[in-house]
Amino acid sequence: MIFGLASLAVGNPALTQGLFSGALAANQTAGLNFSRQDEEQADRLAFGWLRIMGRNPTAMESMLKSMRRITRYRSEQLPPYLLTHPNPEDRLDYVQSLLELERRKMDKSFPEDVGDFPFLRFKYRVLSQSVEPEDLRVHCANTLASTQGGVQATMAHYGLALLSAKENNFQEAHKHLEIVRNEFPGRDILDIDLAALYIDSGELEKAVRLLRRSYQRDPTDMYCAFEYAGAMAMKGRFEAAEKFYLEVAKNIPEYSQVYYELARVKSGQGERGASTFYLAKYYLYEGRIKYAKQYLRRAEKDPQVPAAQQEEAKAILKRLKELEDA
Repeated sequence: MIFGLASLAVGNPALTQGLFSGALAANQTAGLNFSRQDEEQADRLAFGWLRIMGRNPTAMESMLKSMRRITRYRSEQLPPYLLTHPNPEDRLDYVQSLLELERRKMDKSFPEDVGDFPFLRFKYRVLSQSVEPEDLRVHCANTLASTQGGVQATMAHYGLALLSAKENNFQEAHKHLEIVRNEFPGRDILDIDLAALYIDSGELEKAVRLLRRSYQRDPTDMYCAFEYAGAMAMKGRFEAAEKFYLEVAKNIPEYSQVYYELARVKSGQGERGASTFYLAKYYLYEGRIKYAKQYLRRAEKDPQVPAAQQEEAKAILKRLKELEDA
């Protein structure tokens, strides 16, 4: 079902995070195990992605050794992940074989350091959304205390900036983010992070100036386009906001939040029909199929919905029915 649902992205068969997460949760709830073929495919993909990013894939071997150790010595208290992925020994053998094959093809060793800024930035953005604030604060404090400067310490300030922003302590967030910006003056993405912070703190004009400059520098940056759209919407410039959001939807069609924002924009413009259609797509990409179908049925029958969107709603409903009957 999950891989069939992925094809619902009209014109793009991308597998969406929301749909995948929903299926994963359902599998865990049902107590299902992943097949060995599933595990091999996942490990093969992860190995390939690490190589594409220029990172050292031997970290996978270390991870699986840790999982094997947990399985051996904590068999009575296994973490939930190991209940659905119970064979780290087999996975370790497979990954070690991938590493050996890769080494034979290489004329030098795996890279030790390809620059940790992108990874650590991503890490702290994930942690800020997935762990308790106090746990993140302790983690950042421990990192600062245990390292003598360097990228690890600098990016701990990035984590503290995200944490402070979530707590609406914008002055503290600015302070930590400036430390990071001073250490990495050539990282344009930090300008967009600063603009997002300005938006959250109500300094809209400062945000717009930064985003305009960033967008002119790189109009293919969808993070910038999304934040720029949000700033335009807050200023009441719905037409400009819609343009940027549609650009994001075209380039990242599986990103559910962009459809929610488009629904808000169309509602602000008084176009309730189009707003209904975008809400349907939001629920679809969130994996909330029941609500998606409700809004899709409304969209396909509502004369206020543009004809092209009505046809798309019909096509999605038809595909959903085919998947349910399969």
